[in-house]
Amino acid sequence: MIEFLDDIDTEARDIGAVNTIVNKNGNLTGYNTDWSGGIESLKEYGIKDRKVGIIGAGGAAHALAYGIKKYKGNLTIINQSQKNGEQLSSLFNCDFLKIDEIEKKDFDIIINTTPLGMIPDIKNTPVKKEYLNKNMIIMDIVYNPIETQLIKDAKKTGCKTIDGLYMFVNQGAQQFALWTGIKPSIELMRNSVINELN
Repeated sequence: MIEFLDDIDTEARDIGAVNTIVNKNGNLTGYNTDWSGGIESLKEYGIKDRKVGIIGAGGAAHALAYGIKKYKGNLTIINQSQKNGEQLSSLFNCDFLKIDEIEKKDFDIIINTTPLGMIPDIKNTPVKKEYLNKNMIIMDIVYNPIETQLIKDAKKTGCKTIDGLYMFVNQGAQQFALWTGIKPSIELMRNSVINELN
């Protein structure tokens, strides 16, 4: 959709994707709230110099890779498809690993941006439980179910966990603010989503 816009936010241009359009007097400006919505959830744990593995190479992986690099994380793209994974790692000048090679590296933070674990395939997980350790931070952007198999395994291992609702709600709150000028309650939005999912 970028080619149809009148203007594009610098960050959305760098990411190469727009998920929000603001119409101001007929002037259409594109933004990307996925990167900041996801990174907001991680900032309290610290990103700089942390070894961060992003699983996947789609739109959400692009957005979060941008955020990790912006906050000076040590990024590795992990993907099943070597071609797509290497394309993304080349874009962000970082390492690439195939998913079955994940054990070659000790990560501080792992982020799943794939649909693995989403309803109806809720028993599936991109990371074997044996690989996880209690010092890791595990983030899954899948929010239905809220507690994916990856999040369950991470909790049992003692990892800090960030479920998919954090990114979903944070990026939605930023969209709402762009459209209305009103900063909404994150807690209210999260509870509303949970009620709808239930």
